[in-house]
Amino acid sequence: MSKKARISQRTRERCLLTEIAPYETPMLFSNRGSYNYCRGLSGQLHPNFLKTLFSPTKLSIPFKYRIKKDAVSFRTLSLVHPHHSKAIVDFYQHYDVTIIRACKRSPVSLRAPHHVAKFYLVGKGAASESEGVEEITAETAYASSYFAYSRYSHLHKFFDSDDFTELEKKFSLMCHLDVTKCFPSLYTHSISWAVRGKTRTKKGLVGKQPPKKTFDAAFDELLQGLNYRETHGIPIGPELCRIFAEVILQKVDACVIERVAEDELRLGEQYWYYRYIDDYYLFYNEEATRTSFVRALSQELEVFKLYLNDDKSHATPRPFISALSVRKLEICQFIDDLAGRREELDSHASSREIDKLRALTRHRDTPFSGVSTYLLSALAKQIRILFAKPPKELFNPLYVLLDLAFHAFRMDIRVATSFKIAGILLDVMEHLGSLAPSDRAKVTDKLVFELRGAFESAIFQGSSLECMNVLIANAPFSQKYPLPVVLLEKCVAQLRSQLNDEYSEGERLSYFEIVSLLYYCGNEARYRTVRGMVYDDAKSAITAHDPREYSETAHLLLDLVSCPILSDSQKDSLIHAAMSHENKQPVQQQVAQFRNYVSKQSWYFNWSQHDNLRLHLKKKQLLLAY
Repeated sequence: MSKKARISQRTRERCLLTEIAPYETPMLFSNRGSYNYCRGLSGQLHPNFLKTLFSPTKLSIPFKYRIKKDAVSFRTLSLVHPHHSKAIVDFYQHYDVTIIRACKRSPVSLRAPHHVAKFYLVGKGAASESEGVEEITAETAYASSYFAYSRYSHLHKFFDSDDFTELEKKFSLMCHLDVTKCFPSLYTHSISWAVRGKTRTKKGLVGKQPPKKTFDAAFDELLQGLNYRETHGIPIGPELCRIFAEVILQKVDACVIERVAEDELRLGEQYWYYRYIDDYYLFYNEEATRTSFVRALSQELEVFKLYLNDDKSHATPRPFISALSVRKLEICQFIDDLAGRREELDSHASSREIDKLRALTRHRDTPFSGVSTYLLSALAKQIRILFAKPPKELFNPLYVLLDLAFHAFRMDIRVATSFKIAGILLDVMEHLGSLAPSDRAKVTDKLVFELRGAFESAIFQGSSLECMNVLIANAPFSQKYPLPVVLLEKCVAQLRSQLNDEYSEGERLSYFEIVSLLYYCGNEARYRTVRGMVYDDAKSAITAHDPREYSETAHLLLDLVSCPILSDSQKDSLIHAAMSHENKQPVQQQVAQFRNYVSKQSWYFNWSQHDNLRLHLKKKQLLLAY
């Protein structure tokens, strides 16, 4: 059972841990460096250049990186510069109540800030609770979000709810609509249109600027600052930016309900709809109602330069169950059946069970990426049950479950699935002692073989961040079962060739790749060449891009100077390259002072080989993915 405990709301900097960094980052990454600096380090005596890195004196360019969205498409996320940290903390402190008020205009939003979070859950059930957060302490310093959210944290919880069932009873049709490229299309100025009205805002800009201290002006200014003063498009990934979109779409909701009422259609009578971020679910009985609603929604979205994605608009008659939901139910039945037969399973049964799984998931209207995380979660649960109540023969059912899990992962290597497979890996490693010595060796060999295969698949697919998470998962086996040097060199070559940075010329590794590869290589002599390649790319990036301006090299500099793998001379070379952007020759004393101070702190990537990877995964799971 879980129980509630209270969060200390005096920890004003906690928003830096939950609202800024995207969910999809390497397993060992967090925004703790910015939290620590603003929480306590900023009040200490420290090198001037470190203070400069956290001082918003210049424009900043966020670090943009791509993750796999599904089998064929990618999503670009942004990691903003650390020097915005204080401005973000101040914004939340000054406007948290205003944000909540601005997000109470819509009766149809499924996920909106409701109040500042006051509690966290402790106990075995905490990780699975929708509102669960961890205590904010010097050791943990994590929570699921700054705000508590109304209704549902994830969309699937709505479809499993009584609210959804009641709507199905009342309405015979459901239509799903979504906004095309919502975040890249938003204008930062549109926050004022949502808060004060477009006409009023435009008139207020004639001959004078709006007051700087208003909520909408402050939000506009902050979002521009995070994104190189761009007014068209906002960074994708941070919770702060989802809140920005929510304020705007709440205004759209209010206007749509009023506009549809002009056609004598009342919310709750002729129709109802819910919105989850930028997805709309309309419930109705007559086609004329749908026509009126879509027309009104299109017109109100267009006010904010947003448009519906016509290709994804489709209506469904009762029963309101998607092909994806049908597949999930079938997978659930498959897993239940498998659990009931676990005493009969042997290690040679895997291919037969995988064939059954293929038959369940091979449908053109339901991509495997839609069910992969659900499947891996179900398999992880069965593995935990297996160890909690072991049958007479533990090895065979465990082997089959691992075969199914790694097969599913290889079919859909994404960040979310890499977190799932890492959780399974840790569960198995924790309970290896339950197996006979010979079976223990077979399971270990199985894990090593499958992880290496997954790593090679990720390299081939060009999945950079996903590849790095698999590499981190390989780290516990690196002493006895090291990856071949030639494989890591192949990985470096592949990742260099796919650099997606408009500001860089030539080929090199990017931030997440550099720190993850160094973490895996450690001080092993066999990886000396690979370490050299990685270090050269890091120095090239810091030499080319001023860390005071570029988020990537700011994070990279702080993490590499605190990296225990690099020598003092290597760190000094990186610091010298960074300080040289100040147009003056760095003094060695300043370089050494920066190194000595920064190397003693924990920043963004956790280098400790002894830290519990499970704790890092738990903290990831507490955060809400986009």
